[in-house]
Amino acid sequence: LDIPTRAGIDLSLVKKSAEIQKKNTNLLLKKLNKDITLYNVSHGSTPNNRRKFIDIVHDDRLDSWAIGGAYYGNLFDKLCHLLTVVEHTKAKNFHLLGTANTKTIILIAWLGKYINVTSDSSSHIQSGKCNSLFTIMERRFKKLAIGGRRGFQLQSDEVHPPLPACGPFLGSVDTTEIFQKAERGNTCHFLTILHDIHSMANYTQIWDDLAKNCTLVQYKELMKRTIPTN
Repeated sequence: LDIPTRAGIDLSLVKKSAEIQKKNTNLLLKKLNKDITLYNVSHGSTPNNRRKFIDIVHDDRLDSWAIGGAYYGNLFDKLCHLLTVVEHTKAKNFHLLGTANTKTIILIAWLGKYINVTSDSSSHIQSGKCNSLFTIMERRFKKLAIGGRRGFQLQSDEVHPPLPACGPFLGSVDTTEIFQKAERGNTCHFLTILHDIHSMANYTQIWDDLAKNCTLVQYKELMKRTIPTN
């Protein structure tokens, strides 16, 4: 579908990647179902490279843009990647590829008041396969490691630490016992992945509601408490 670029790549390779993506887009549009919205994709490690990439892959038939490479750098880098595409394309819809964590969700929730922007992540799959539960504490995303044979955890064949309230998918599981006893199977992984998806959706909803009901000053204060600067 697209060929991601990275910092340090020669500009000629960036252009080549864009030209290949343009050909792929033409092929996709020939076979695309009418009820599917195809997003064009923007890459580039700098605003200038990203604009040049956009100019090559631009297609009047597509008015939605996915932003690749936004998971690199800090919060200001993410903002720069997104706003470069917003300013250069003047499109209707935007999507940050592979970017969904505490900081990014807070940022996107506020920007969502002004532009139609979404994001995705594979964190729920990666963490679920490692038996890591997402939990929300003080407006922050936390990972709770469960199961396995971890030396720093208080657990044995007889001792199973309790779990916090775990929502609809793991709500009937009180301790880590099932994760220790079934660590070779996939059932726990599937349940954990579903739980983590549910937690991410809830966390996004919390900040979406705050963005809709708070002033900028109030929102910044909540953000400071959630993401300490020291």
